[in-house]
Amino acid sequence: MLEEYLVYRTYNLLTDESFRVQLAHVTYVDSRGEDDPVVRYAFFIEPEDAVAERLGSTILEINQLHPKHFGAEQAVRMTLFQYMMGNTDFSMVYFHNSVLMRDAAGVHFPIPYDFDWSGFVSPSYARPDEALGIRSVKDRIYRGFCRPTFDFSSVYEQFLDVHQSLREVYSGVVGLEEDRLRDALEYVDEVLRRHLFGQRERAYREGVP
Repeated sequence: MLEEYLVYRTYNLLTDESFRVQLAHVTYVDSRGEDDPVVRYAFFIEPEDAVAERLGSTILEINQLHPKHFGAEQAVRMTLFQYMMGNTDFSMVYFHNSVLMRDAAGVHFPIPYDFDWSGFVSPSYARPDEALGIRSVKDRIYRGFCRPTFDFSSVYEQFLDVHQSLREVYSGVVGLEEDRLRDALEYVDEVLRRHLFGQRERAYREGVP
């Protein structure tokens, strides 16, 4: 549960176009009085209408939308984030595990949620869709769409800019066991260091702004 909470917090660092979350302790009481109360971690998720109001946007109740209608930066950031977290349990077309919104300028953007099947969380019950050709939810596959006219390096920089902040947020979660913290940081670093740092270095060598 704490790992899924951290997925939301990760996206909060990247963009305000995300669901804010609040960590909590919940006490469960047996109404029959047979068992002692149990305290567990939980988190509250910001309601959709509150997100829309905060962003000055409108929730769109439609069944599907072609990816070309999304704001390019928003779409790339979201799908790259899903890749970093190892999450394939979403759809950019049918809005599975995402809410579609439109801002005041008319730009469409998705806000993702429900990350328990991601590789970052990796619960014992999670299995990837066989059609994706991966064996484990910890295996990454990029599910974004081709955008040949968009400069991906601008989004890469956003991820690299929050690298240190991720470590601070993850380390600040009381209750996250040391081995789980280490695994979480290593899983994210695998993308940030091997993929995104490499992309930036190649761009500089090739003279790409």
